[in-house]
Amino acid sequence: IIHKLCLAFAVGMKLFQDQRGMTHQLTGLLVFALAAPIGVILGILITKVLDSTALDITMFVINALATGTFIYITFLEILGPEFQTRHINQLYKTTAVVIGFALMALVFLEAVVSTQSTGDRTSWY
Repeated sequence: IIHKLCLAFAVGMKLFQDQRGMTHQLTGLLVFALAAPIGVILGILITKVLDSTALDITMFVINALATGTFIYITFLEILGPEFQTRHINQLYKTTAVVIGFALMALVFLEAVVSTQSTGDRTSWY
């Protein structure tokens, strides 16, 4: 849920800055809003149809694509342009990025630890 907040903020800012008009902004908003529910429906269908081995392979591929997408968006679409501007001291920006990554790492580690204690390996991915 935390990543959706950051993603929604970034998408909202990009759509707000877009000069192509209200129709383009609303289309982008609609696609963003429908992406998660469509993903949930596809995920439910995949888990119901596939056997254990095929499900593990499919989940690996989907997680790899999602991770690659987040890395691309984070470094090339958000941080890249942000560090090209000189509005704020670069040290403040770098510090904020490091703190943000550290906080997300702590959230992830807490999820892994709680998963290990409960034995439910599907709860964090």
